Amino acid sequence: MLDEYTRKRKIRHPIGCVTFGSPLIGDRTVSHAVRREKWAGHFTHFVMEHDIVPRMTLAPKTSIQEHLSDILQFFQQKVKPVTTQKSHRFPKFFNKKTPVRTIDHDQSVDDNQAVTFFENVLINTSTVANHDAFDLMEPTNSLKDKLSADFVKLPNEDQDLAKFAHESLNANFRYEEELKNNGLQLVKMVDLKHLNDHLLTSDGTTGDTVRTSNKALFELTASAKWCLLAVEEAEKRKLKNMDQIKKSMRKYKSNESESTTKIKIIEDRLDEMHKDKSNESESTTKIKIIEDMLDKMHKYKEKARQGTTDYYEAFKLQDKYVDFKANVRRLEQAKIWDVIVEIVVRKDLPDEFEVWDELVVLATEFRRLYEPLDIANYYRHSKGDDNKGLSYMEVRPKRYKFTQRWYEHANVMGFELLSESNFVAEVEELMKPEKKTVEEARKDFENIKDKVRMWKSDEKIAYKDVFWGGSILSKLQEKLAEA
Repeated sequence: MLDEYTRKRKIRHPIGCVTFGSPLIGDRTVSHAVRREKWAGHFTHFVMEHDIVPRMTLAPKTSIQEHLSDILQFFQQKVKPVTTQKSHRFPKFFNKKTPVRTIDHDQSVDDNQAVTFFENVLINTSTVANHDAFDLMEPTNSLKDKLSADFVKLPNEDQDLAKFAHESLNANFRYEEELKNNGLQLVKMVDLKHLNDHLLTSDGTTGDTVRTSNKALFELTASAKWCLLAVEEAEKRKLKNMDQIKKSMRKYKSNESESTTKIKIIEDRLDEMHKDKSNESESTTKIKIIEDMLDKMHKYKEKARQGTTDYYEAFKLQDKYVDFKANVRRLEQAKIWDVIVEIVVRKDLPDEFEVWDELVVLATEFRRLYEPLDIANYYRHSKGDDNKGLSYMEVRPKRYKFTQRWYEHANVMGFELLSESNFVAEVEELMKPEKKTVEEARKDFENIKDKVRMWKSDEKIAYKDVFWGGSILSKLQEKLAEA
């Protein structure tokens, strides 16, 4: 619904979802998508302290399967308690109430079932939370691999675990009562983004303030607090990574707001590759701005167009020094975007990074300008022959797959295997006589020409950023005409 209304139809009416005891839980793909599209603000979840239901989804089905049917039946009885049976076939004066034994809900799940179910859920929930918290702290050792998944059960005769387990099952039905008695108490809400300010104080001043205003926060166990702190620190690390990237962007580096300047991005971890060679005595490094690198490649493309070949053929021939320099810039850009994609895959950037308008603009221009050069380099060295006959599309780098997907997602488009930046790879394959018959090659050639005409008329595609394959299409056409 959110995807339909907020992205496709671009309807900005606020849509809200409030849940009680049933928070939105999914795998990392779901949570990433929700945060990426900035939909998290549409959901408000209320969870009581001892409610077992929200925790059930974190336990593997196999660990609770034995008692799950009884637990679900118990929940159904709580929702629809039945004390009498009525027939609706006849008028009321023909009906006779058939008494049915009233179910004692607290006894519909026996003590052993409740305790076993409760223990399995709590153990698995704790394991999942601590495992994720451990990963968020980016450990550099193999401690996690050595940790045992076994638990030691310490009995406590003073604790009635069965009673506590039954209370956890019933807690899911007490939200209405809690609302009537206490309301939502949002005035006592603490923003978990600032947990460190509350929990890691040295003098205890802030801690005392929060302790009196938010009892639930300080009643959390040390393990729970550690998990929340790990999440906060991970989010701070992601923002820090993004800030480092912004330092290499023309707009953010100069602190100027130029409405005519397209915002570009550069990877943040290439300091050693970008040292200022003109001043070896300086210990600082000079980071190139991505716009400058793209501008130089545009000039190379334009200069080649003024000669007898286009920049694709010129780069493939490598006859001049400027072609060598263009190849150096191609390698620089490849390294930049490979590392960016690696950071994205590692989930070490904010979720909304991939839909950042400035990133999409930059990534699309980079892909359209540089991928033809990667294709030219691939077939210049005949890598398809050395690489078990694989075509470029079969080994296409992630930097182009990701940047293409970002563009398609931003424009609400489906995935296209053949795009405006890689179609020349298909043309190169058609140039190989052993790949397809002449008739098949002619049919595919006409399909490619139709796609090129369609792309040229697409207002979303910047004409200057795309190589339209004039030279290699002409070569293929001549080759097919001679066949």
